[in-house]
Amino acid sequence: MLPGSIQTFPFEERINDNGRLFTSESYYANSQKGLYLYAYRYAQGGTLIPKKKAGQKIFFKDQIFDDMSEIALYLTQSIPFQHIMSDSIIYENPPLLALKYPLTINQKWTYRKPGHPWHIEKKIVAEEEIKVPAGSFVCFKIQWLMDIKNDLVWDDDIVFYDYVCEKGLIKRYILIKNVKQVDEQGETSLIDSTDEAVLIKVTLK
Repeated sequence: MLPGSIQTFPFEERINDNGRLFTSESYYANSQKGLYLYAYRYAQGGTLIPKKKAGQKIFFKDQIFDDMSEIALYLTQSIPFQHIMSDSIIYENPPLLALKYPLTINQKWTYRKPGHPWHIEKKIVAEEEIKVPAGSFVCFKIQWLMDIKNDLVWDDDIVFYDYVCEKGLIKRYILIKNVKQVDEQGETSLIDSTDEAVLIKVTLK
């Protein structure tokens, strides 16, 4: 139960990013209109992510990141990774419409309004069978459309898809085009970088 007597359901996620482990907890509430995200929290105690990589940096949208997992958090939760405090709850006000019902192809809705801090819309573009370690699932493919500059133009350097079924989020794929990478020796290059998360196991309590 969150402040204000909002009945939410916590979903705990445990992510293994090439040996870097961290946990998060998201608080959702269901309604006839859709599934709303009210808040999230990272790493119950201890550091958010153990020892970061040294040297390499990625520059994206006027922010500096250590790797793609940090960019993914920035895109979905709109705050720089370095400002996330371990074990603190981050509230979304107003709550975000994560899924709009009914789920049908071509359904489109606003996830973040322009200026909060940037505009995001979601659109169901297809239905596909996805195979992950947890099994095979027929999913709705949901595209994230982002206007980070709030200039009324969707960013064409971000390719972002969620694959969702009745079990929840099965797969997330993010491609960032032409990001500037600086390696340990200070050499600069432009790269296309991807981040992919897949469902390993579902545990219901």
